[in-house]
Amino acid sequence: MAEIYNGPLGSDERDASEVGDDSDDQDVAQPGFRRQSSDLPIGLDFINDDVAAGINSYLHLQQTKDAFVVYNRTTAHESARRVDKLQKLTADATQRRQARAAGEGSVPQRGADLHDPFGGRPREGKLGPCVPPPVEELQFEHFVPPDGKHRLAFSSCFESGNLALAQSMSPTEYTLLVDQDVNTQGYTQWFYFAVQGGTKGMKVNFRVVNLSKPSSLFGERGMRPVVWSEMSNRGWERGCTHIKYNSSTVSSQKDYYTLSFEYTFEYEEDTVFFAYHFPYTFSYLQDVLDTFAAHPYAGKLLRRKMLCKTIGELPCDFLEVSDDFHEE
Repeated sequence: MAEIYNGPLGSDERDASEVGDDSDDQDVAQPGFRRQSSDLPIGLDFINDDVAAGINSYLHLQQTKDAFVVYNRTTAHESARRVDKLQKLTADATQRRQARAAGEGSVPQRGADLHDPFGGRPREGKLGPCVPPPVEELQFEHFVPPDGKHRLAFSSCFESGNLALAQSMSPTEYTLLVDQDVNTQGYTQWFYFAVQGGTKGMKVNFRVVNLSKPSSLFGERGMRPVVWSEMSNRGWERGCTHIKYNSSTVSSQKDYYTLSFEYTFEYEEDTVFFAYHFPYTFSYLQDVLDTFAAHPYAGKLLRRKMLCKTIGELPCDFLEVSDDFHEE
């Protein structure tokens, strides 16, 4: 069974008040905790195969239904991609810290402007909003279903991306399972993924069927997922229609909830990202801190040190802010 990273890339913490219960469940992913694995590099020993077991169990229950898997993060090549992404993230954080210690500035060097979006993405050398990864860096899975009809291609192997499985009932209907948060007892709520292959005017329904919260701001309370259309040049925005949040039938032994929403493609050959809320990745946090440190005034009022490392071997910074530093 594939060894996989049990959680969103670059995101290993959530609000403790939202952690799910201790109920055992054989239908979906079991609670995932850290375990040693001699096959993984140091710092990746929290990767486990609970999600793989949950997905396989779910697929077994669904095998009699007319559905086709269009994305499965437990496949060997996708699991390898996720481990590779995490290793690169750790290496980049180490490089940044070494450069700061050597007095060479941040890596990469950023300007001091925090609000300079250009076509949804910041200009070179500027720090705008937390943007999705460049499309050319993504790898999408393309499958040809038995009915021969075109399906959307999915990607979630990027920082804070979180999609475990996608099934297609038809070219316009997709059932999604998200991965559980790292170091929780099976808690699931965050989602972040990208799709390609839609045509202009095509309306697609997504159903995320294994969410943990019994109530949500989605649906009748008016909250909508955030959407990033690469071709629209509008950046992140609230989008989608026909949003519903109700009980799920994905498990008979634990209560889960389903978020369903529809999206209408505006462009041909667009890449569209969907997320629970506006993403804020670890790399973006590093860029923000580097920008503050490089600011001619703000940089004199703060000191940045490493408090500890996360279970993924990423540095956890803390800042000291004082006007006393300005006088030194």
